[in-house]
Amino acid sequence: MNSSAFICVPLFFQISFIMKFFICPGVQKSGTTTLYNLLRQHPEICLTSKKETMYFLQERHTLNIQEYFSRYFRPHARTKIYGEIDPHYLAFQEIPAKLYALLGKDITFVCLLRNPVDRAYSHYWMSVRRGREQYSFEQAFLSEKERLRTEGKLAALRVSYFDQGFYASRIENYLRYFPLENFIFFTFEEFIAKRERMLKKVLHFLGVEPNFRFQNVQEHALKGGVPQYMWISRLQAQPSIIKQIWRRLIPNFDVRWKICMWIEKMNTSSKRPPAMDANTRQMLQHYYQKDMRKLELLIHKDLSQWYG
Repeated sequence: MNSSAFICVPLFFQISFIMKFFICPGVQKSGTTTLYNLLRQHPEICLTSKKETMYFLQERHTLNIQEYFSRYFRPHARTKIYGEIDPHYLAFQEIPAKLYALLGKDITFVCLLRNPVDRAYSHYWMSVRRGREQYSFEQAFLSEKERLRTEGKLAALRVSYFDQGFYASRIENYLRYFPLENFIFFTFEEFIAKRERMLKKVLHFLGVEPNFRFQNVQEHALKGGVPQYMWISRLQAQPSIIKQIWRRLIPNFDVRWKICMWIEKMNTSSKRPPAMDANTRQMLQHYYQKDMRKLELLIHKDLSQWYG
């Protein structure tokens, strides 16, 4: 089929014939934005037009495959596989069932995992930069269960620094719907140290040209730092008359989000967050140790670097 013929075929029917699809469900603060920016360079991979569509957070009865693909994908003649990278998809228990119902049993999964202690600290400082967090890290740990209970669904994304680190039960939930051979697992630490080797393995797994040469392969999409001016961070996060006017002037959420991300980047200094308190780190290592060992057995991967 030549390229013009391919493009003329309605997207829904293209998907029906091809139907190779992958999801990267996380985890948050493990390099998923960098992975998105790299994989979107590959001519045989068609990623969603934006990272983190959160489409599958909708109620199940509202999901529609034709709407999903026509809204978020722009395929071309060389497309071999479609994919989405959204770390929210590991945060909610109902997501695997929705993926199975809409996309079928043959989806593949690329999972980036990070030492949950470091992931929690990185997530916490992201919330600080965005003006959403005024507790200390230790106070956030002590109050998390209550906040998750009382602050609604968004709390499961925004302040679940510690709960999101229990990976085993979340992966186990996916394995109720999809076989283990549909998954490839990497750690954030591998991604940082052996990025080119890891990318080649990902491309092999996805069934696309593995020797593709990526541009800017060692760049980090999001570098964590501390805010230069806390009042700017808090102004973005807290309800105000300015924000109400802004929503009316810029009704498109995606445009507002891009502006917010630009402001956050401009307001982030090169100064790194302070090191985690040694006693806090030791406590969290113990807090996660049982889950880490369970995860090792579940995914058949040595994670001793996290607790050794």
